[in-house]
Amino acid sequence: MSDQQGKDCLRTMLADFAGPQQDPMFALLRAAMTNEEAAQLLREKSTTGAVDPLAEAMDGPDAQLRAALLSAAMFGIAVQREMLKMPYLAEADLDDVLRLAGPMLRKLLEPPTGREHPPAS
Repeated sequence: MSDQQGKDCLRTMLADFAGPQQDPMFALLRAAMTNEEAAQLLREKSTTGAVDPLAEAMDGPDAQLRAALLSAAMFGIAVQREMLKMPYLAEADLDDVLRLAGPMLRKLLEPPTGREHPPAS
């Protein structure tokens, strides 16, 4: 997967989160913070709708974990930018967000080279 694919994934997620705050996804997210049933529903939706398809498209080891980390990173950016309207991130141009987040996302999309793992002790 390429840097552009990571940016495209993030662009899609940000577009999804840019909708009205009354969107059912926002309600589910808010409820998931305090309600286990809502949290379970969000976990299932996120896993089957985002993490599993990402993992299936990835090469190399740890695809499911890398996909989960990628989803968590993108989700965090989306929540902070679109829901919480965090300073700097919410005000930033989308192209700047994608440009700066792209290398981080690409690193998760690419299979590990073997150099990332510390020697066993």
